[in-house]
Amino acid sequence: MARYLFIVARDQPELGAHLAREFSGEAGVHVVLDRRCSDRRRGAAPEGASDRRRASRRTRAPIQNELRRLNFALVTGD
Repeated sequence: MARYLFIVARDQPELGAHLAREFSGEAGVHVVLDRRCSDRRRGAAPEGASDRRRASRRTRAPIQNELRRLNFALVTGD
């Protein structure tokens, strides 16, 4: 059975409530508000420090782009 997760932008709680109502009878569909906080590593690194995580193993780009553009992102899983 396929599962669907709607991640709604944290500044759009009304949209989250609307999607939750629309899909309340559907099995495998969940709606959550984005709980991520801003990136903790935004500050400048100390002089001479190397960034061990230069290439991130996980990427937020697709979800982040959808949240900005549509105010929600849809993640699917099996």
